[in-house]
Amino acid sequence: MRARPLFGTVALITGESIVKHGWLARDQMVYYPLHATLDNKHADDFYRFLDDAYEADPKLARDIEQGLALGAHLIMNLFDDLYRARHRRSN
Repeated sequence: MRARPLFGTVALITGESIVKHGWLARDQMVYYPLHATLDNKHADDFYRFLDDAYEADPKLARDIEQGLALGAHLIMNLFDDLYRARHRRSN
């Protein structure tokens, strides 16, 4: 079981957007460049941890798939909500 890492890509795009909007200079960026790499490693470790259970038991495989789908749904809702609220912040 493997899915293409998403979070490293999100961190990279977020960091680039922060610099592009002038909210921080590139040399002030610490979190997002670091997590562009770390998040992909953590995702790979996470999937590797689940591999044996996923392969061994169809019920566990279904539970794992449902958990991953729910997690993805919650994260996408968070990003959607942040995007919709972007104009509410004070400048």
